[in-house]
Amino acid sequence: MSIIKFEVGNSYFNTRKNETIKIDSRTEKTVWFCGEFFRSRIKIINNVETIAPAIGIIRSTYWASKKK
Repeated sequence: MSIIKFEVGNSYFNTRKNETIKIDSRTEKTVWFCGEFFRSRIKIINNVETIAPAIGIIRSTYWASKKK
């Protein structure tokens, strides 16, 4: 089964408030967003890449399957 991955240039929704981030660049294990100012490590859950950036107090999870 193939893994659903984050793609550079696409925007993705989070699990809490329907906020979005746009992926600026990536490596196999890390994505950069917000003008490459923030980064987050990729974690795979149920064959979908996810990230949970530490921005603010609450950590929202972004799923590669929730593309804008």
